[in-house]
Amino acid sequence: MTGTLGTTSTEKHNLYLPAGMTGTLGTTSTEKDNLYLPAGMTGTLGTTSTEKDNLYLPAGMVGALGTTSTEKHNLYLPAGMTGALGTTSTEKHNLYLPAGMTGALGTTSTEKHNLYLPAGMTGALGTTSTEKHNLYLPAGMTGALT
Repeated sequence: MTGTLGTTSTEKHNLYLPAGMTGTLGTTSTEKDNLYLPAGMTGTLGTTSTEKDNLYLPAGMVGALGTTSTEKHNLYLPAGMTGALGTTSTEKHNLYLPAGMTGALGTTSTEKHNLYLPAGMTGALGTTSTEKHNLYLPAGMTGALT
C-alpha cells in the first residue's frame, strides 16, 4: 500500500495496517482495542488515541512518530527503531522502548506507571515525568540521560 491513510474509528476492536506501507498515516481512535502498525513502515505516523488498550509499532520502523495518548494501557515501540520519537502520555500504564533503539527520544508523561528503556540504547533520552512509578534504565546504555 502506498499513499495516505486517514481513519476515524469509534468502538472498533482492531485496525490492521499492511506490511510495506509507505507514506503518511493519520488516525483518530476512540474506545478501540488494538492498533497494529505494519512491519517495514516508512514515513510519518501521527495518531490521537483515547481509551485504547494497545498501540503496536512495527519492527524496523524508520522516520518520525508523534502520538498523543489518554488513558491508554500500552505503547509498544519496535525493535530496531531509528529516527525520532515524540510522545505525550496521560494516565498511561506502560511505555515500552525497543532493544537497539538509535536516535533521540523525547517524552512527557503524567500519571504513568512504567517507562522501560531498552538494552543497548544509544543516543539521547530526554523525559519529563510527573507521578510516575518506575523508570527502568537498560544495561549497557550509552549516551546522555536527562
